[in-house]
Amino acid sequence: MLGLFVEPVHLQIICHQLWERLPLGRTQIVADDVQRFGDVDEALADFYTGAIARATASGLIGERQLRRWVDAPLITPARTRGLVYRDEQSGQTEGLPNAVASILADAYIIRAEMRSGDTWYELAHDRLVEPILAANQAWLAHHPNPVATAYEAYTLAGRDSARLLKGDLLVEARRYAAANAGELSGDESAFLAESVRIDQQERRRQRNLLIGVIAALAIMAGLTAWALLNAQRAETEASTARSQALAAQAVEQLPLDPEESVLLALRAINEESTAEGENALIRACLLYTSPSPRDRTSLRMPSYA
Repeated sequence: MLGLFVEPVHLQIICHQLWERLPLGRTQIVADDVQRFGDVDEALADFYTGAIARATASGLIGERQLRRWVDAPLITPARTRGLVYRDEQSGQTEGLPNAVASILADAYIIRAEMRSGDTWYELAHDRLVEPILAANQAWLAHHPNPVATAYEAYTLAGRDSARLLKGDLLVEARRYAAANAGELSGDESAFLAESVRIDQQERRRQRNLLIGVIAALAIMAGLTAWALLNAQRAETEASTARSQALAAQAVEQLPLDPEESVLLALRAINEESTAEGENALIRACLLYTSPSPRDRTSLRMPSYA
């Protein structure tokens, strides 16, 4: 194994796995068995997974956050062990509750090192690095986080606001966050909150726009109705005026041409049924059918001017 020492617990774990995988009835382990059944990475990954389960059972941290913490800062970008400081005053070890760090230490995932009276943690052995990275990657692949995925795209795009969550993706992300509150990092929670804020802002803008459009349509409908009403009133007044003018012409024609007077009176009524038109028609008809010129003279219409 890599490193300057072998953690006895890790050695016991690997040996136990090897023994459990021997064919039934075998009571001895030979060199070939080590090659066939002694998968060190798998044994250490299983051991790490069990420790993660015990640590998250405390309810102090979510599994995703804990696995991230182990990935970094406990493991450096160079895939070597990192060193983290246990701060007794804040109760945190690089953002991890000290109580959870103690559980990992008791599980032999990390080990404490005292320096000038302070406690520092690192992975218990170099040999844990690759199995832990592989186990975390496999876990993340089977436990997708829509907020984390979207946040990664957001940061890669230079925090472009166009990459904020919206629509169905935002609904899914909020549902996930509600069910897995402990699984979001601080940055992811801020990203989700900003997405919600912008979405609500856009909804208000669209709602106000819709209200404005409805109001404009209502005003246009009102103006159109008013214009039509005025046009109808104007047309009625014009029609009445034409009817009255024709009735006046019918009266003027009574002594001159009774037949023409009847025709003018009929046109007046056809244009608009007015009192002037009806009276003109009655007078014209009576005069037209009267045999006596004197009667015709007496039936002349009074003026409505």
